[in-house]
Amino acid sequence: MSERNHRSEAEWQSLIFEHSQSGQSALDFCRERGLYAKTFYRQRKALRKKGLVPAPATTPFVQLRTEPFQPQPSAPGLELQFQGSRLQLPADTDPSWLAMLMRKLA
Repeated sequence: MSERNHRSEAEWQSLIFEHSQSGQSALDFCRERGLYAKTFYRQRKALRKKGLVPAPATTPFVQLRTEPFQPQPSAPGLELQFQGSRLQLPADTDPSWLAMLMRKLA
């Protein structure tokens, strides 16, 4: 990042588009490409003002419907008691996970 690199508006548009498709945070994107994050943000803001880069899509709110809680009948499970603590596990708990837990507690 020590070398100054003056990019054209088209290059910044391309980089900003690439970032929007990358799924990365802006900081990670800049770090990988040797860009100064501050410069990236400034260029993105300027290009958005000019209408050359779209604003981020906003996710609309989704309306949720709530229903009263109705406990499900519980399947028989496992109950571990250790030094005054109690842990209840579903019957389909992975045996290898349970073995690892027991080793750690021993």
